[in-house]
Amino acid sequence: DSDDQGKVFLNGKQVVTNTGTHSAVMDRYTMPVTLNAGENTILVKVCNEEVSWGFYLRITDPDGNPFTDLKVNTSDAESR
Repeated sequence: DSDDQGKVFLNGKQVVTNTGTHSAVMDRYTMPVTLNAGENTILVKVCNEEVSWGFYLRITDPDGNPFTDLKVNTSDAESR
């Protein structure tokens, strides 16, 4: 979920679009996607319309449990 509008891209394909103007709330929306074996790329875009901005992104199994073998690399994002 994002505050305000937002989009999420997985491996270059848009998988989520949020066109609402509201505060971000964890787990307001869920979107089932399938990660590729190995490396995946996630891009989050947030459009702020009022006051502050933010977003929540959780990657879980279908039951909402975290993966024990998931590795996150943010080094590319930090250089942009």
